[in-house]
Amino acid sequence: MSDQAIKRISVVGAGLMGHGIALGALTEDQARPVLSRIRAELDLKGAVEDADLVIESVFEEVELKRRIFEQLDRLCPPPTILASNTSTLMPSQ
Repeated sequence: MSDQAIKRISVVGAGLMGHGIALGALTEDQARPVLSRIRAELDLKGAVEDADLVIESVFEEVELKRRIFEQLDRLCPPPTILASNTSTLMPSQ
């Protein structure tokens, strides 16, 4: 990602928020081609190893989120941007 272009995004978490993040605010016509590029991956390494941006969107449990970020730190290439989606937890906890 030498030019900071974000080409591959991974969303970790398949619940309501993860699903919504993956699709974003698209019309039905815009969503059709996007859906063909979305794939589910059960293996975390396979899901994030080539990602430019990873958005964590797992259950609102701080220890689970910490464990996920520890794994992401090991599995993602150094320039990968790591982000968290939370509505109730303080990231500094």
